[in-house]
Amino acid sequence: MEEVLYEDFFEALERNKVKYLAVGGIAVLIYGVIRVTVDLDLVIDLEEENIKRFTKVIKKFKYKWKIPVSLKDLMNPENIKKWIRKKNLKAINFYKEDDPLDSVDLIVDLPFSFKEIYKRKKVVRIREDLSIKVISLKDLKRMKRKASRPKDLADVDALERMEKIEKD
Repeated sequence: MEEVLYEDFFEALERNKVKYLAVGGIAVLIYGVIRVTVDLDLVIDLEEENIKRFTKVIKKFKYKWKIPVSLKDLMNPENIKKWIRKKNLKAINFYKEDDPLDSVDLIVDLPFSFKEIYKRKKVVRIREDLSIKVISLKDLKRMKRKASRPKDLADVDALERMEKIEKD
């Protein structure tokens, strides 16, 4: 298989036992739809120990964040829940100062339970020694329909056309 975007990052997530799912454009690509994406969209279990493991990976890769709080406060599950309620927070963007296109969006405002979608995940081998966890196709389409931005609805349409081709 060709090199996957953010392969080293995925490897670090796996090594640190972070409970995550790849979503967004990279998941659309993994399901066979050709489209452009430069960032990595993830959802993680917002349980405290898992957040600590994720934070360790963010630090290792020297990502910065735009919200003017410490990383410890930023990754506090109670703060995240409060910001979702009070400030309508949808995602936390992590970026690299020397390469702003190298970014990770942590989707925090999910339309459904992480634990439920994690049970239905797809595990995809990208190297002999590395598999990554991806949101199920059904949940990806639900998530994109819920977001309902034009590019998300276009992704749903493309995914459904791909499914139809594979069935024929």
